[in-house]
Amino acid sequence: MDDTSKLLVMLLAALGVGFAVFMILREVMCWYYKINRMVSLLEDIRDVLRKDGGPVAAGAGRVTELPGNNAGPEIRPPKDEPCSCAACGTPTSPNDKFCPKCGASLG
Repeated sequence: MDDTSKLLVMLLAALGVGFAVFMILREVMCWYYKINRMVSLLEDIRDVLRKDGGPVAAGAGRVTELPGNNAGPEIRPPKDEPCSCAACGTPTSPNDKFCPKCGASLG
């Protein structure tokens, strides 16, 4: 082998070793910062939301509360009609539960 081919083989070997070290360090960093676990959890959440094909997957509705029994969020469809507080008459958002001015329940 001449010097050029030896240099080429050494360069390819150095690139291979460098790539292997990069991949090992990448896995260590992903493990340390728990990136692989976060990605897995996000994929699980995405799959659960897509499985139903309901209002959450379509982007409609509004999440109102997260129950502690992992049953999933309660979904209310958005209201179209304007509303106001019965106690003080202040205009309110359709999805408000309480009046922003007097605190009266709007439910």
